[in-house]
Amino acid sequence: MRGTFIFCMAFFFGIGGALYFSDFFVYFDVSRFIPMALYPMIFFLGIDFARDFKIAYFLKLRNLVFPLITIVGTLMAGMFMGMLWPGISFLEGMMVSAGFGYASLSSLILEAEMGAQMGALALLSNVFRELFTLLFSGQMARYLGGVAPMLSAGSNSMDTCLASILKASGREWLAPSIVHGFILTLLVPILLSVLIFFVE
Repeated sequence: MRGTFIFCMAFFFGIGGALYFSDFFVYFDVSRFIPMALYPMIFFLGIDFARDFKIAYFLKLRNLVFPLITIVGTLMAGMFMGMLWPGISFLEGMMVSAGFGYASLSSLILEAEMGAQMGALALLSNVFRELFTLLFSGQMARYLGGVAPMLSAGSNSMDTCLASILKASGREWLAPSIVHGFILTLLVPILLSVLIFFVE
């Protein structure tokens, strides 16, 4: 619970700072500093992963079940929301969800192919998916099991959400989370291309 509180406070302090110093942030792009914080974390997680690495894990077909569960569950949720959301079809709802948390790539693809509204929806839904996982990994692991934070993170399970997943679920989820995120990241442009083809 303490970790969730710290994440929330940091997030809202960021919003407050951007609003209060809005004139400054018009000319100062803080997004370029995000990789500076992210890449060292990925480096040290890579070291940790190498210590536990077992190539046999990647050769077991049953380990593809985790990405498959995420794909089916995410697309079904997107289809359901598309049926409820005014102005978009169930296929468009599936497209928005098919980013699997990969906000930057999915929003750019959908904005280019389907327009600004779809791009904005993809960006917001995938950013909120990532933020939700960061904030509530502990609660999900406690009440839904250790696999829940990984499934919630989607493609982010191998990078930005990995630390939260490991903290909530334990180090035994390191290899599954990286494989899970890697497979979903590869599938994002493929699934989006297929769904865009059917819509057009």
